[in-house]
Amino acid sequence: MPKGFLDQSLHYLAARVAHRIGRRYYHRHLKTRGIKAAEWWVLSLLEERDDLTVSTIASHIFYDQPTTGRLLDRMEKQGLISRRPSPVDRRKTLVDITRAGKRRVTKLQLLATEDEREATRSFKKTELENLKAALRLVLKDLGMEQTIDSPDS
Repeated sequence: MPKGFLDQSLHYLAARVAHRIGRRYYHRHLKTRGIKAAEWWVLSLLEERDDLTVSTIASHIFYDQPTTGRLLDRMEKQGLISRRPSPVDRRKTLVDITRAGKRRVTKLQLLATEDEREATRSFKKTELENLKAALRLVLKDLGMEQTIDSPDS
């Protein structure tokens, strides 16, 4: 039975779960493959939708634009992504995933799904869906409802 403030704190509980799942996945699957967590997030975003701007990617991986740009430089050198100027707005750069990036992310997503299943094994399917829906509502209430399908701001 929860007793103290931290046991009742959404902030603390969400941070603790995110940290534990992230560290576990990183050490099990990413570190052994020489992949940084942010690279995994970028590949997952681009696997869902190509032609994302640097600013959209930055907002989803919790990095500023200059740091995201350096990350994308490394990923481009590794052949995981490609970049090109936007045909609509030359000030923007569009980022796409390459075949090599797709091969890498496909395996990682399967592993992530297995890890999520293990971490939530006590949940019924509907309970897990409700938890994810509730977290999306919290994000919406925090003004973070933007998805990768939302237009750039």
